[in-house]
Amino acid sequence: MDWIRKKIDTDTFIMWLYSSAVAGKTAISQTIAELCEEHKLLLASFFFFCADSLHSNSKQLIATIAYQIAVVIPSVQPFMEAAIDNNPHLLSRTLITQFTVLIINPLEHLFETSVGEHMDLPYLIIIDGLDECMDGTQVQILDMIFAIGKCSKFPFSFLIASCPELEISAAMGDGKIREGLTHLPLDADIMSRDDIRRFLQDKFDKIWLTHPIRPDLPLSWPSSEDIDTLVDKSSGQFIYASIVVKFISSC
Repeated sequence: MDWIRKKIDTDTFIMWLYSSAVAGKTAISQTIAELCEEHKLLLASFFFFCADSLHSNSKQLIATIAYQIAVVIPSVQPFMEAAIDNNPHLLSRTLITQFTVLIINPLEHLFETSVGEHMDLPYLIIIDGLDECMDGTQVQILDMIFAIGKCSKFPFSFLIASCPELEISAAMGDGKIREGLTHLPLDADIMSRDDIRRFLQDKFDKIWLTHPIRPDLPLSWPSSEDIDTLVDKSSGQFIYASIVVKFISSC
């Protein structure tokens, strides 16, 4: 997480994590989501996936995020339920209308009450694989998020991960400075050997603690030499390390 902190300024509202399709953005997003959830920083997440009919478009985006928020912050549920009761066709409206009525208004109401003032509320929403949203609403989603930054009193933060497709890049400013936006390319400066080594060591430590064959694993598993070999074979590609971890954890 250190490389992320170095890239973010205190005024960041949106972080755009981008690279080619094989650089492991989803693995990074999943790891960040897990870490943020562990530290009670994650408000919600949505992972687009073009091969899944439920996750290849934006139809489920707002409802999924709202449901997760209601789970994380149960006290906001009555306000969300009232919003749906008062707007029975809400989920057929525009994305910004859905987000405003179902998420912003209830959270702001809670945030501004004495209950919300004394709550340590999470703020981060992760949207991964935006380029895999196949219904032509990629730019609408980004326009919605930028509009949220201008109109909402609730201090949302967004992590958006995608390939730098033309329309997405244009909406993100084509590399130009855009207020509240931090660009985070997965280049050689970020994807260092140390980052991959930390990821592997952390995941292997968790595997060692939970794996069914743990009694047969030596305390030094895996050896530092094994870690070095995997780091070398990763060649700076996070996705290689992620696949190795998934394979070993499933054995």
